[in-house]
Amino acid sequence: KHTVVIDEAHSLITQQSFRPETLELVADSLALYPEVYCLTGTYIDCKFFDDYLIVKGTASDQLAQEVHFVKYKNPYEIVAELAYQFTQRNHQIMVYLPSKGKKLSWMKEALSQRGIYSVSELNASTINQDEDLFFETGSEVVEKQCFNSQVLLTTYTQGYNLTNENVVFIAFPGTDFVSIKQAIMRLRNGSSHNFILTNATDEVLDFSTAYESLYNYWELQAKALYAQMLKAKNNSRAIRAIKSSSSAKDLIYDSLDINHLKIAYYAYRDITEACETDIKLMSTALVNMGLNPNKTYNFSAETVHLNLSDVVDTSWAD
Repeated sequence: KHTVVIDEAHSLITQQSFRPETLELVADSLALYPEVYCLTGTYIDCKFFDDYLIVKGTASDQLAQEVHFVKYKNPYEIVAELAYQFTQRNHQIMVYLPSKGKKLSWMKEALSQRGIYSVSELNASTINQDEDLFFETGSEVVEKQCFNSQVLLTTYTQGYNLTNENVVFIAFPGTDFVSIKQAIMRLRNGSSHNFILTNATDEVLDFSTAYESLYNYWELQAKALYAQMLKAKNNSRAIRAIKSSSSAKDLIYDSLDINHLKIAYYAYRDITEACETDIKLMSTALVNMGLNPNKTYNFSAETVHLNLSDVVDTSWAD
């Protein structure tokens, strides 16, 4: 008899869009073992994990970290303004961007317009660079476990630790709740302030209720499709036709078994999209991640260069 321990167990669900076949093979193989321990600091509560022993790990001093929502007109200008205000107060800034592309160059341009040129990058392009950048390469940041610049722009949420202190964390629009938690956790000494840029409206959805509803929805879709395919099990052409016409086609294996891991991913995908438009849903999602949503600031003014003290009480920023 063997015991299996899975680190970063939430990745079985959250990484489905990147490596579905590998993760499904892993999930299928778990049935062969009497004991399976799932280790995670960003637990996603769903039926998929019901048969496993869950070990949730989160640093005790990071459990109650507050996060603030920021409504914006131009995200690049707001990030640059927050960076300017806090670097003037001797903070460093960590900005998480869900993807690189043009966002990175636009972000650096906005920072330079506020006089911030000390910028490091940590992403797939800089992690393996040997040549010197103006400040430091991504591999140097990972190796030293700290960044020396005023601002760190990163697309990574895992695989490195940062020992910097007095860091302000800013999540760019479109960042999902799991990535927010993982990125904040890279700061092993905690962050001084956490800002999430979002123009979501304040609705009344609860994360746990909404996620369970979505999971149940896709589970019902899978069961309905499974019943149809089972009736036609001796007609391979009919099975292919039934499966290809269904929105739940990926939830059934070719062996006519229900793919419960994919159901969990579909629910996660849908709840992530919903969080982008519902600030209440995002709030309860972050609470489940061990964070503490607090204030919402509206920085969607027309002016390019905001003075935060003119918008809100900035005594908390010092």
